Amino acid sequence: MGSSDLRVAQIGKQASFGTPVAATAKLMALTDLSTKPEVTIKQSTYLQGDWAPSHAARATDKRGSAKLAGDLCFEDAPIYLSAAVKGGITGVGATADKTWDVAAPLTTSPALDLRTLEVYDGSQEYELTDAFISQLTIAGAAANDGLVTFSADWLGRELVKSTLTPALAARAIDTIPVGGMSLYIDAIGATIATTVKAATLIDFSFQFTPNTHLKKFADGDVRPSAVGYARPAAQLTFSAEFNANAIAELDQYLAGTTGRLVRLVATGPTLGSSAKKFQLDFAGDIMSVGDLWGDRDGNTTLQFTLAARYDSATFANYVKFQVVNSSATLIG
Repeated sequence: MGSSDLRVAQIGKQASFGTPVAATAKLMALTDLSTKPEVTIKQSTYLQGDWAPSHAARATDKRGSAKLAGDLCFEDAPIYLSAAVKGGITGVGATADKTWDVAAPLTTSPALDLRTLEVYDGSQEYELTDAFISQLTIAGAAANDGLVTFSADWLGRELVKSTLTPALAARAIDTIPVGGMSLYIDAIGATIATTVKAATLIDFSFQFTPNTHLKKFADGDVRPSAVGYARPAAQLTFSAEFNANAIAELDQYLAGTTGRLVRLVATGPTLGSSAKKFQLDFAGDIMSVGDLWGDRDGNTTLQFTLAARYDSATFANYVKFQVVNSSATLIG
């Protein structure tokens, strides 16, 4: 019998589509995980002189999905970014601190790193093969106990029953307090992170939808044959104290000058010549605002929702990440 408290997820990076691998790392700071087989069964009803609801059945497609959620940590953030935004990333740095820069590709394929994802409940293991993230959400609220969280929806070629890769140890990690983050907002076309917005950010939610998908062909196998890429989408929502900073952003929306450059950045423990860091840079337009006003402990607030837009000036993108951690190579 399995146990919800004994659930774990382990991950290994595949060299190619269709070639699963043993896991090389245990994923850390998870608070929930689930997986689902998705087998399409075609029932057929024929004209053969009876009222039977169906006469034959055939499996016509096999694939699987998974959902992971937890607290985002500096150590595992590059794993999720390489499965959702851009594959083939490397950490740079000669000292203990390694910098991982991840910019959304504009003219080249994302070439996401495909994974074999192992999930286990203390009793039985299943593997999602050729897995990638179909939607990544990073969020947080500046509460007394607020940490930056994530949820990742995975798709894969197949969910198969197997055996857990043994002896993968829990790793030391550092999570990210939302209260330790800083918010910067500037106009599109300007230099990002010029203007800090202090005493303003209450909560945020960033959603990246890569629109990566499984491709099906007649290839002698009912499972998908390849991974395909399409135009991604990204959205950033945040709530702000209704102070001078929020009023200035509302003024931009009312004037129709909605293009904004936003940086959310958090630093962690000292590491080598710098410190651990998680940074999200976003270019987009304020598409809507919430009701005037929301309430937080008797103070008025306002929610802003931005959709990504390419900034052709110095930023030259619509979303970028930078992570600093101690990982010399991509874990998992």
